[in-house]
Amino acid sequence: VETIDGFECVRIKGPVTGKMTGNLEQQGMALLFDAKIDGTQTLYFAVKEGVLVKTETKSTFAGVITAGEPANMTIPMTGDMRSETHLIKK
Repeated sequence: VETIDGFECVRIKGPVTGKMTGNLEQQGMALLFDAKIDGTQTLYFAVKEGVLVKTETKSTFAGVITAGEPANMTIPMTGDMRSETHLIKK
């Protein structure tokens, strides 16, 4: 049990996996990206109030960017991501 933003919360931690895909165009060249995501998410839940107070996600990704004509090449990519979500009290 932890106190987060004035709430008595339980902490729930677990793995996060996923995939990031997409495409875009830069100066007329098509770019496709494809990556795998692995990380950890921590949830802080106030049981008495029945509300999710905060989430923290830390993950890494690794994959490739494929460039179309005229380059026709594959570029490796890696990175770190972090996000937080907080309950807003009114």
